[in-house]
Amino acid sequence: AMEGEEDFLIGFQEPEKVNMVKEWKKLAAQVQAEGADICIPRRSKGSFKASYPIEQYHSENFANLHLDALGKQVGFPSIDWTMGPFATRSGFAKVWLDFSGELWDAQLVPIVLAQRWHGAKVTNYEFDYQQPESMKLEEEGDPQW
Repeated sequence: AMEGEEDFLIGFQEPEKVNMVKEWKKLAAQVQAEGADICIPRRSKGSFKASYPIEQYHSENFANLHLDALGKQVGFPSIDWTMGPFATRSGFAKVWLDFSGELWDAQLVPIVLAQRWHGAKVTNYEFDYQQPESMKLEEEGDPQW
């Protein structure tokens, strides 16, 4: 945080990620314990595969592996790039506010910018995330999604 400002954690999640709500306190405690600046929740492999449409599991798993391989080249930790939620210390909020992305890029690109050019320490918080079953039933096998 800038001098004279209180440093606090800002959490973001999409409305449909209802089961993320109960994890924020544990995630914040991990951020504090590790001295991290940004934390990306990570779905455990088992819960991810069990609760998401199989097509989404495979496509997002591939994207995560690909982005991890690129990130590793520049010292980035392995994260769940495609889950969506994230937490950042308030001192890095300006990186998000100054970025003009409109979709997923508005969540991901500032993480990279903060780590690469502003010295943010990035970590992940792994847990058994369960997507609402109704979403899997509605979307799996439907090419419209």
